[in-house]
Amino acid sequence: MLAGLRARQQGNLFLRALRSCQNNLSSAAATKSAVAQTSLYDFHISKGAKMTVFGGYKMPVDYQGIPTLDSVKNTRDTSTWFDVSHMGQVLLSGPSSTQLLERATVASPEKLKLGSACLSLLLNHSGGILDDCIITRTKTSEYFIVFNAGKTASDMQAVISAAEDLALTPKDSSLEWLQDRSLIAVQGPSAHRHAESISGLSLLKLPFMQRADFVLEGHKCWLTRCGYTGEDGFEISIPNSLAEQLAERLVTRNCHPSGLAARDVLRLEAGLCLSGVDFDETVSPAKATLLWTIGEHCLGLIEKCARIG
Repeated sequence: MLAGLRARQQGNLFLRALRSCQNNLSSAAATKSAVAQTSLYDFHISKGAKMTVFGGYKMPVDYQGIPTLDSVKNTRDTSTWFDVSHMGQVLLSGPSSTQLLERATVASPEKLKLGSACLSLLLNHSGGILDDCIITRTKTSEYFIVFNAGKTASDMQAVISAAEDLALTPKDSSLEWLQDRSLIAVQGPSAHRHAESISGLSLLKLPFMQRADFVLEGHKCWLTRCGYTGEDGFEISIPNSLAEQLAERLVTRNCHPSGLAARDVLRLEAGLCLSGVDFDETVSPAKATLLWTIGEHCLGLIEKCARIG
C-alpha cells in the first residue's frame, strides 16, 4: 500500500509496499514539521492576516481591520469563508476499501449511500481516540477522507496498520494523499448562494453531509454540505491552482475570509470537539460524548469505552 502513489507493479509483497508507504509518510511528515504553507498563504498576507503555526501550517488567526467578534457575527448573520487546506484530503480505493475502513475506524461504511458522508473516529487498542475524520463514499469501493491538520501522516499509518492486520495487498486497496488540492469552507446562512455561484449547482435542497461534484475551468471539483461552525455551510475541494482565484471571487461577493480565532469561537458556541484539545489518545468516545459515531459492527466497543471512561 502506497501513500500518495498507487501500486504500479503487480505481485509486490504487501510488506514491501507497506515499508515504501511508511517511508513516504515519514518524508512527508518531516517536510510538514518545517512549517508548511497552504496555497492561499500569499492571499492571507495580502489581506493583512496575522499568521500563526497550527497543525504544522502557517495559518491566519484574524485579518487587519476585522475584529474576531465581527468575523463571528458575520458568519452567524451572513457568511464568511475559512481556508482549511491544512486538512489532509485522502482517497481510499480498491475492492477491500469498505472492509478496511470498518477495521480502521468506527464507521459503518457499507451503510453509506453514494455521495453521503459521516463523522468517524480512529481508535487505539485501548479505545482512546487517535483522531476524528470525515468519510465520504464516492463510489462503491472508493472513499474520500478528510483528516485533521498535522495528523494526516499518522492517521494514514493507522489505516495502513489496519490493512496489515487484514493481510491486504496493494491490489485490495490503495491510499492516496491529495496534496495538490485546497479546501475552502464557506459558512453561514447565505453560504449556499456563494457555493451555487462557484459550482453552478442548485444546492438549497442538498442534504447535510452530502457531496456534489462539479467542474470548474476544466478541473474536477466537489463540495460537501458540512462545516465546523454550527451554521449551514459547504467545504469545497479544488485544485491548488484555482484557490486564490476562488478566494478573490468570494471577496468580490462580499464573503470575506475568517481566521482561526473566529473558527474556534464558532465551534465552541456550537459545542463541537477539537482534536487534541477535547480528546486525545487517553480519552474514549464515551468521555468525548462521541458514542453516536460508533457503527453497529463496533457496538462491542461501547462497553470497553465505558470501562476506560
